[in-house]
Order: sequence, then structure tokens, then C-alpha cells
Amino acid sequence: MTNAINAPMWQSYIESKIGFVLPKTQTKWLSNAILTTAEDSQLSVPELWFAVQADARLRQQLLDRVLIAESRFFRHRPSLDYIAALAKEHEQVVAQRSLIANKSLATVGIKATKPASFKIWSVGCARGQEVWSLAMLLAHAGLTQYRILGTDVNYEAIQEAQLGRYSAREIATIPSEFGHYMQRCESDNMALYQPLGKGSAESGNCWQVSDSLGKNVTFRHHNMFTGKVATKAKQQVIICQNMLIYFRQFDQRDILARLVEHCEVGGHIILAPGEALFWRHPKMQRVSHPEVNLWQKVEA
Repeated sequence: MTNAINAPMWQSYIESKIGFVLPKTQTKWLSNAILTTAEDSQLSVPELWFAVQADARLRQQLLDRVLIAESRFFRHRPSLDYIAALAKEHEQVVAQRSLIANKSLATVGIKATKPASFKIWSVGCARGQEVWSLAMLLAHAGLTQYRILGTDVNYEAIQEAQLGRYSAREIATIPSEFGHYMQRCESDNMALYQPLGKGSAESGNCWQVSDSLGKNVTFRHHNMFTGKVATKAKQQVIICQNMLIYFRQFDQRDILARLVEHCEVGGHIILAPGEALFWRHPKMQRVSHPEVNLWQKVEA
């Protein structure tokens, strides 16, 4: 069986499915992903090429190996702090309005309504570190009325994000005041921890996100490139950091336009510093901030 790899052909195929443009420096990474997937499936590389066209499971397996699920806890803290401040302001305003409204309802015997949740969507969340970092920040601030959605095209990464299990090295970037949100994994669950990298479980080095954070967090497998809807709910904040750099500029515009439609009027879209600075949209207004790359939706 021949295993010669036509890298440009595979790169074009991957880009057609998820828009992901592999840097030339990652050609070896691509080759390893193809060879490993072919070997696991007991196929030659040419056979794998035809198989992934028809087999969605095999195609996702290849994509998971090609995609780099890289993130870290509390990456770019100013963006996270900005979101926490917005969530706190939202909860205070909503609580005040609900108090007034519910007093009026009580006079006519109508049951009080539940305050609206502050909705945050983390796009391209990889293995969930950004989502859990936000959950820690909001919980630490005493906030309760929020929902965080994390999505990624990497199916394996999303499954791991849901588990919320990380190595000691990975949680080292969590500030000490949030350390109580991480607990050592139960010994009988250690075998369940299978990170994308070499196993921390083997060395007894597993930490679990506190169950108390999970009630406000949801993860979904989602391909932002296709335009399929990840959530019907309008979001107060959409954070999309260090994902757009892997897409061509015209695809970045299309993705950002979709995010605008998912954003509530008055809500915000936050990108990584220096990311998509070319972007303009008639419904969005750039917000001046010394550290955060920030846009606000000003028109429905």
C-alpha cells in the first residue's frame, strides 16, 4: 500500500470542510494526522482519501487530529474581566427591574418571573479553559444569572471540555483565588481522563472543575464555517479569540457576520488583541479600550 501524501490536496479538502487554513509550518503535523488515521482504520492513504468523503465519523476523526485544540486558563485576562463587569452590571439592572415588575405582579396575584440570564458564547473554545475561566470569574463575583455556551469544531476537544478534567500543568495558570474551583479527580475516575496530549492520568495528575460551575455551562460540537446555528438565543457577549487567524480574510468576514446575527442589540463581540482589525459592519460599533478588541451591536 502506498502512503505518499499529496499535502496541497488534503489541505484544500480540509479548508473546504471547515475553512481552516493550515500554515505551511504544520505540513508535518498534517501528514502525521493523515498517517495515524489511515493506520488506525487499516487503510492506505489513497483509500483514506476516498473513505473520508463518505464516512462522517472517519472525517471527524481526521479533523480532530489536524486541529490544534490549544487554549489555557485565564488567557488574556482583560477580556475576561470586561465580560465579568458586563455580567455584573446586567445582573444588577435586571434584578432591579424584576423587583419593580414583580411587585406590580404581586398586587394582582401573578407569580414572580425569573430574571433573564446573561448569555455568553465562547466560539472555538477548544478544551474549554476559556469557558471554565469565565465561570470561575462570575461565580467568584457572586453572580448566578448567567449561561455560558462553549463550541468548537473539534469533537474530541468538546467532549474533554464537558468532562472538565485537566493536568496540574494546565491549571497552573489559574490565579490562586480561584483555586478552590479545581479538585483532585477521584481515583476511580482517573481512567476516564484522556487528554489530547500524552496522558496526565498515568502519572496521577488529574484535576476536575467543581460541579458547582457546571450548572451554568453548556458545550456543543459546532462548525462555525458552515453557517449552521449553534444556538437560537441572542447573546449578550460573544467571545472569539485566536480562531479567526486560521481563516482567509473573506471567510473571517462571513463568520463575523454570522456572529453579529447571534448578538443581542447592545451586546458585545470580543476578539483577540490585533485580530481582524480590518473588519467593519453597519450594525456594529468599535468600542475604544486600551486592552480589549471590542465591538458593540448598535442596530437590530
